[in-house]
Amino acid sequence: KEIVSVVMQSRGGPVTPILLGLSTATVAAGGAVDAPYARFHPLDLSSVVNRGIKTGGPRGWPDVEGNDLREFETGKVVLAGIPAWIASGEKSCLMLDTPKARALREDGTAKGSFVEEATIPVGKKADAVFFLQTSMYGAGSVDYVVEYDDGGRRRVSMVGKKNMWDWWKRIDFLPPQVRIAWKGTNPFARRAVYVYWYEWRNPQPDKVIRDIHVRQPDEPTSGIPVLLGITLAQGNRTTSTNPPARR
Repeated sequence: KEIVSVVMQSRGGPVTPILLGLSTATVAAGGAVDAPYARFHPLDLSSVVNRGIKTGGPRGWPDVEGNDLREFETGKVVLAGIPAWIASGEKSCLMLDTPKARALREDGTAKGSFVEEATIPVGKKADAVFFLQTSMYGAGSVDYVVEYDDGGRRRVSMVGKKNMWDWWKRIDFLPPQVRIAWKGTNPFARRAVYVYWYEWRNPQPDKVIRDIHVRQPDEPTSGIPVLLGITLAQGNRTTSTNPPARR
């Protein structure tokens, strides 16, 4: 049904509410639909993921029992209007061997191994790349290095508290490249936990992307960044919100 108007009424009390803005969105599959691209191609990350989204076992989510992403759906999903392919089974996400991951292994919280870096084969062109991600034990940092068929590269840097946040944190003012992809809970947290989309506009959409490399940044990161999916987008979009690309 069409919304004719929105009425704001005061219920009294010592605090005066202030309305700064209002927007509308269509809701489907758990999120607001904002899909300006004509086609999407979710990548299959099953060959590189190394950790589960539930605690327990040698490859489980590295946290106390129950504090995990067990409500997060795997397989072919649509999040905030963008399709994704989340690996199912024992392993569903990629975590690098950050200083925090090593500390968790040493104190026995985490079992099994993490990886220093990972390479995801692509072999397609894209106007934009969407990274489905979050971070645990603080807002971590990670680099995605996009490698083209001609050997050229672009580094897409995720920096803690700028475009990457801890999964327990609710961020009310997100940069334009970031949107909430999923909001859930778990038995331990008793609060909302979050997964985000980051949109990177490809400055060279006519080139085939050969691979995407996932690496730790030059400076040691806090926390453990978590990559759950990557989706390529095709179709023109006239505006760009990318910061200057670093090579």
